[in-house]
Parts: sequence; C-alpha cells; structure tokens
Amino acid sequence: MCYNTPFLNLDTQMIIKSILKVMKYIDEKLPQHEFVQRQSRAICKIIQTQVKETNLIIEFVKDLRRDSLQARHWM
Repeated sequence: MCYNTPFLNLDTQMIIKSILKVMKYIDEKLPQHEFVQRQSRAICKIIQTQVKETNLIIEFVKDLRRDSLQARHWM
C-alpha cells in the first residue's frame, strides 16, 4: 500500500494495525528469543511513531487543500 497509494490517500490506521499484528506475531512466535523480540519491538515502535507523524502531515496537507480556504486566508 505504501508504494502504490498516493501520499494523501494512505490509510495510516491500517498501517498501524499491521504493525500491531507484527508485534503480536513476534510476541507469540519468538518468546524464546528475547534479544530478537526486544529489537523487533523497538523497530515496530519506531515505525509506529513515524506513521503517526506522517498521519499528522497528511491531515495538515488535506486541511490546506480544502475548498473553504480563500486567498485571504493565505495572506
């Protein structure tokens, strides 16, 4: 989805759900590998934070594209 979807149409909630699924999978399938589990969680949290930040940018840009904004708003 990230590679084939226009930036403003990205579904960040779906991306976050996917990350949570990966975290759950890691917890279930790799409990005996504490190092891998720790590192994987850290990576998932970083990605999750980046997705949330991207979501803020997407929402901001969408707001800037609203038809209700007029030239006087830009001044």
